[in-house]
Amino acid sequence: AIRKANELGVNNIEFMIADILDLNKLNKTFTIIESCGVLHHLENPLEGWSELVKKLKPNGLMKIALYSKFGRRDVKQARDIIKKNKLSLNKNNMLIFRQEILENEKLNLKKLTSFSDFYSMNEYRDLIFHFKEHQFDLIEINEMINYLGLNFIGFELKDNNVKKSFEERFPHPDDYYSLKLWDEYERENPDTFRNMYNFWVRL
Repeated sequence: AIRKANELGVNNIEFMIADILDLNKLNKTFTIIESCGVLHHLENPLEGWSELVKKLKPNGLMKIALYSKFGRRDVKQARDIIKKNKLSLNKNNMLIFRQEILENEKLNLKKLTSFSDFYSMNEYRDLIFHFKEHQFDLIEINEMINYLGLNFIGFELKDNNVKKSFEERFPHPDDYYSLKLWDEYERENPDTFRNMYNFWVRL
């Protein structure tokens, strides 16, 4: 990131590296905080999220990205197979299993090939062989948001058809901000958040 900033002549960024659970040492608060693809790899995601909330200014905005239980059901299935067969994490096992996914119809895991991560060894390892990953449903996320004293203010949706489809199913304007209704919608359309939930909350 520093190299790219230097290449582009961007000099108003302060880069830091820290443990998310040790942010109490950072004597700063922020108007906007983004945490994408981090919390669900912690031992306790709620603990990490709590530390971020402490660094958010009143009325501050926070963008969070978490994995969906429904969207990643085939990832879980693949990991269950890895666990059952006690596949150790090495390049040879990873390549053999990837070939199995491509060729073995009985595994029924071909949908994994729709992830761009499937085609890069580092990202494939993160997708299938990651040693720590939590997945959530929207009821669980709603409970965490309430516990942290945050307000859900909407999803960041790349596909406008999802928003249109949801609004046809739940037409009242306030429905869009109900994670309970979004949970109902996702159960009916389990690939809605196949990559991740990307959403905004306000303190």
